[in-house]
Amino acid sequence: MVSEDLLFYVRQQTKRGYTHEQLEPVMMEQGYSINDINDAFDAVSPGAIKERNVFVGLLLTIFTLGFYTFYWIASTTKELKANQTDAPSVHLLWLLILFPIAPFVMMYYFYRYSYAMEQFTSFPKWGLFLLLIFFYPAGYILAQLELNKHATLM
Repeated sequence: MVSEDLLFYVRQQTKRGYTHEQLEPVMMEQGYSINDINDAFDAVSPGAIKERNVFVGLLLTIFTLGFYTFYWIASTTKELKANQTDAPSVHLLWLLILFPIAPFVMMYYFYRYSYAMEQFTSFPKWGLFLLLIFFYPAGYILAQLELNKHATLM
């Protein structure tokens, strides 16, 4: 298991633009093993999470009459899927968009999405799930803010 200190260091340095090759010698001098270093880089960026401006997302949702919502949830679901196998399938979302079916299927999708968010960000799944169902804008804002904390430079 990789130490939290090493993970924090790798996250901070990669956000500043340093590469694995640049950081490896420095971390080896600090006494970390090559396996721990590689594990830390794997844990920090198994897939890219894009940082998005929450305010711009809300404006796009308003100006596109809600269609940006579908784009956002599909995009973030793909990013979660790259990092977390428990994320729901994007195909299910498109099925729900193209063929509106029972609301409980959408609730299932939101539950799986919330579960994947909890696994990836430690944000409580039931809190996010209830917000997505009953007050979507707050659920969107909190989910995106949590994802932004784990965003990589793109």
